[in-house]
Amino acid sequence: MDSILNSSLQEICSEGPNGLPLQTLSSRLNLSPPLQQPLWAALLSVPALKFHAQTQNATVSHLPTDPSIQSFRDAEKLNLKLVADQPLRNNFLGLYDVQSASDTMCEYQRKTLERVAAAGS
Repeated sequence: MDSILNSSLQEICSEGPNGLPLQTLSSRLNLSPPLQQPLWAALLSVPALKFHAQTQNATVSHLPTDPSIQSFRDAEKLNLKLVADQPLRNNFLGLYDVQSASDTMCEYQRKTLERVAAAGS
């Protein structure tokens, strides 16, 4: 399960601040139904992830403890999007010392690094 969770986090981080819909994650990893719920439970326990659903008028954020998203199927029906916070995305990019990276890297360099990382996943 750890390797599937790590692969999931890589996929989510590779999408940057836009995040990744749960349905897309499931299809990219080719998850079989028996693995979907255990993986979803593991993802809900990752504090660096945010869970958003797009309605007609706004984006609705859900806490990981929200009863409406505890089931993989229910979360999928909401078209939930998973978004990694900036520190986790920085780690995905190989930027472990954020202060140092912020001091030496300009915005276009960071965008380039994000694109390279996304292309490699």
